[in-house]
Amino acid sequence: MAELMPTASITVAERTKIASAYNAQYQKWFKWLYGYNGFPYDEVKVNVVAYAVKDKSQLQGSTDGYEVYTELDADGVPMCPVACARDAHLDGDYSNCEAGAGRHYDHSLWLKDGLEGGFGHNWGQEVGREYFMNNLDSDNIHILLHEMGHTFALDDYWTPTGITKFIMLAGASMEITDFDGWMYRNCSSKSSTDAAPASSESKPTTNTAAPTTKTTTPKPSTTSTKAITAKLASSKKATAAKAPVTQVTSTENAASAEVAAWGQCGGNNWAGATKCASGTKCIKQNDYYSQCVAN
Repeated sequence: MAELMPTASITVAERTKIASAYNAQYQKWFKWLYGYNGFPYDEVKVNVVAYAVKDKSQLQGSTDGYEVYTELDADGVPMCPVACARDAHLDGDYSNCEAGAGRHYDHSLWLKDGLEGGFGHNWGQEVGREYFMNNLDSDNIHILLHEMGHTFALDDYWTPTGITKFIMLAGASMEITDFDGWMYRNCSSKSSTDAAPASSESKPTTNTAAPTTKTTTPKPSTTSTKAITAKLASSKKATAAKAPVTQVTSTENAASAEVAAWGQCGGNNWAGATKCASGTKCIKQNDYYSQCVAN
């Protein structure tokens, strides 16, 4: 993963929380595959292997345990080496990755200043830095969960018959529902039966990493600031796991509560708080999602 935060600096403690939160959100998707339909792994851990920053001074404290990259792309954004990117090397050839094949990255997480909402790609996700950092302690970082669904090839679903609340309907749910989980299972099962997987659509030159798993022993998650690169390390399945079950209870705030900056404040089927904190205003992003944005 490559986390790109072009202006802010981050402490060691914050980097530790970033790694923990990112892994936790991935597990909410992965648990739907553990023990299902011959999925070969009983654990897929997310390990941070690198950060990309404009200046190394943005990484406060020790940077031992991960690579630090300061190269910029054509737009002046910190980038991790394409030579180490999974989605640019679906053949597994990382011979030009200076850090070594063991330090390649599978997914990237871009944290962008001021980004409202997010984007999901085959190589990873883009979300707002402010939103992500303000929600590190949240059980469900719902925008990130939605974008992870795109990373796993799930589309935006707007009008499925009889279903109105699920994470892939932007703004309709704060958590992954059974409907999302079964869509993910179906997509994964269909992909695994393809005799010759096609290369995913490539992204312009920098941040990359197609969703994949590795059968290496997981390395400790280390963190830092700005751009993070990491890989998915998997433990080979030993015994069948129980079928995953997700809660479908709402985690939304009471309607009378106040929404912090970058939180959801409205949208179709939204039953949570609608009053934005001082210094922010509720901006409609689409029919299903409105967000408290700083003035």
